[in-house]
Amino acid sequence: MLSNLGWDINEYSSKCNVYTERAKTIEQNKKLSGKKPDYVLYKTDTDTPLAIIETKRVGEDLSKAHEKVVKEYAYPLGVDIVFVTDGSIIEGYGIRDRSPLMLDDQIITNLLTERKLVRHVRHGAKLYSPEHIIYTRRKLIQIFSEANELLRREGIREGIERFTEFSNILFLKLISEIENDRENLGEKRILNKIYCWESFCHLPPNQMLCYINDTILPKLANEYNHSSDVFQRRLLIDSAESVKKIIDKLSDLKLLDTDSDIKGDAFEYFLKNSVSIGTDLGEYFTPRHIVKLMVNLVDPKFGDKIYDPACGTGGFLIESFRYVKNKCKQTNKNIKYLKIISG
Repeated sequence: MLSNLGWDINEYSSKCNVYTERAKTIEQNKKLSGKKPDYVLYKTDTDTPLAIIETKRVGEDLSKAHEKVVKEYAYPLGVDIVFVTDGSIIEGYGIRDRSPLMLDDQIITNLLTERKLVRHVRHGAKLYSPEHIIYTRRKLIQIFSEANELLRREGIREGIERFTEFSNILFLKLISEIENDRENLGEKRILNKIYCWESFCHLPPNQMLCYINDTILPKLANEYNHSSDVFQRRLLIDSAESVKKIIDKLSDLKLLDTDSDIKGDAFEYFLKNSVSIGTDLGEYFTPRHIVKLMVNLVDPKFGDKIYDPACGTGGFLIESFRYVKNKCKQTNKNIKYLKIISG
């Protein structure tokens, strides 16, 4: 899990920032008086400890583990943040603030990257998203609302039709950003540029709509509509001007720069606010914190088959995939397997 978050666990590496059952320096180990913390996390290229992780077997009392790690390891090393985990449940705690680690008033239930951990060390246990992320989320919600109104004027029914229409356009943007990032990392593109956002986003309205309907959606439908419909073969929107307005609004954002949970929250916000209670998709919405809790309790493992018999927007499946991916080793073989079973 630490490796997946970018921590260097190789103690023979000059960039190692995770030490197992010991502190980094001789002086720090003297302060521990022979006691061995499970993991001590450091700021890269320094001897400054950022956090301590105490691990227990599944079912053990984490509150007792918390008391131990604070008294025996955190105080002697001058560390403010501790994590206790049984491999499934993860609890983070800020000693100075006497509070669980929180982001945007939500309790954090996972380990953190070095960058995020440093923010907690500097600013305390309770943090809020950076202004640019908050702005992006606000902008997304505004776009969802405006798109919903445009689709309403087009006569597209509230519920599954309107949701599907907008999601097809949104996914075109996401797919294009993923492909661009893949190319920037030196990886081979899966989807040719002629089917991506930049190939049509600057076209005149009528030409843009024809290109999406005649070139892009048929390609994606043939590629991904194997067992059920994923992409429409053409948009239901008749007005090229309406399509142009939605495309222009999304073009101003880079969705991959937005925290993935925020994208999910914003997308679900669109569902909740654009679908009348009791129709189509409204009854399938589950609040994100409930989804995370249930996935943590089920604790799916790499290789497990995961089935959601009441799948609506796929929230449980997406969270389960993220949960498993974060806990498995990020080898080429494992990543290829996850791509196959999720695709």
